[in-house]
Amino acid sequence: MPTDHHAVAIVPTTDLDESEAFYARLGFDVASDYGHYRILDDGRGWRLHLAHLSGWPRRIEDNPFGIYLYVDDTIADRVRDLIIERGSPNAKP
Repeated sequence: MPTDHHAVAIVPTTDLDESEAFYARLGFDVASDYGHYRILDDGRGWRLHLAHLSGWPRRIEDNPFGIYLYVDDTIADRVRDLIIERGSPNAKP
């Protein structure tokens, strides 16, 4: 483990496999797998922990958590269809 100063997000998910597949599109690989908890690493300094939480959130609108990942457009294009509405961005009132 590097000795550089960093922070790691723990992100809850109801589906570890689906979440892992999403982050794999952004270059993350599984560094450790504990069944209900996975540690992902992109090999360049990003680390992300995924924690399984069955039945949470009840509605996607109730999820207060998020994570910002700043990447090149070529990497963002790998997930654009999953996170941005077709025809977006656009102005909405």
